Amino acid sequence: MVQTIITIWFFVLFIPGIYLFYKLMQCFDWEKCLKKGQTASFKIFYTLLSIILSFLFAYAFTSVFERIYEFISNSVK
Repeated sequence: MVQTIITIWFFVLFIPGIYLFYKLMQCFDWEKCLKKGQTASFKIFYTLLSIILSFLFAYAFTSVFERIYEFISNSVK
């Protein structure tokens, strides 16, 4: 039951996190890093980076809760 709740929380954080990180990364000035005519490859990189950051955030968040649950369940025994 706990694994199901943790999995639900992972997807609740991961899916909206992609959009959140995508919007957060727009505050940086990426024009300095771009070459002329490389906007298509940059958008792919930008999207992949948003997915990776969202995954890492959701994984770290749920991993902490798994460890807390394991600690509590082991200390009760």
